[in-house]
Amino acid sequence: MIFADRDREPELSKVFTAQQIANYREKGYAAPARVLSVREAAEFRAAFEAYEISKWGRSGQAYDDQDGREWLRKPHRYARWAYELATHPRVVDAIEDILGPNVMLWDSKLFPKPARSASYVSWHQDGTYLGLEPLTDVLTAWVALTDSLPENGSMRAIPGSHMRGQLEHKATFADGNLLLNGQAIEGIENATAVDIPLRAGEMSVHHMMLVHGSLPNASDKPRIGISINYVTPMAHETLMKRPALLLRGEDRYGHFEPLHSPFMSTGSDRGAHGE
Repeated sequence: MIFADRDREPELSKVFTAQQIANYREKGYAAPARVLSVREAAEFRAAFEAYEISKWGRSGQAYDDQDGREWLRKPHRYARWAYELATHPRVVDAIEDILGPNVMLWDSKLFPKPARSASYVSWHQDGTYLGLEPLTDVLTAWVALTDSLPENGSMRAIPGSHMRGQLEHKATFADGNLLLNGQAIEGIENATAVDIPLRAGEMSVHHMMLVHGSLPNASDKPRIGISINYVTPMAHETLMKRPALLLRGEDRYGHFEPLHSPFMSTGSDRGAHGE
């Protein structure tokens, strides 16, 4: 049983329901979880838009090519608002429901889709290129700062596909693909796909082997969200040793370089989302 070490009594869960935790194990994802208030979501969205302008010179950009993408990666290491979002107590509570009491922040990436954007994400598995093992000690969270619905390109997934193991990916470098190399799994039966809609301030989590992606934004409203990877201290890297930040529990393994963030907060200034 690949989730034997993740069994938790339902009464111990903090955010996800017992059924949602069961869905994570059986279907490969759990959603939705309300982790931000409507006001908090609006504040974080405004902080993202200010960050976008500071890095790009304007907001509402469609990131359909390789130019200007670097600042979208690892924002928790460079922007205070992103750090505060990735370490938000309610977000980490939800992660603890799935990974258990020892939680580390490892990576993050921004995925903005402006209105009428052709940007999309091809079918893929997050665990393919991360260089982390075992993948049961890693997950991806997706926090919506705007509504993320089918009409504006919400995430969709193939339920149960995390049980198929590693599938072959092909680097397509396709225009509009938000993945770095346009990596894609071919031959996926779209008829089995389900949408994972979220309202602003809600979060989903998914297994690293879940086949998932998203369609272009066909609406007049933007879709803005952040993808965050969390690990347990038991996980280890197979490519290189990179930094991670212990958020809950203890690290008895030392598999990651410590992350020394300039945005460490005492909690008294949460909400000051400046860069």
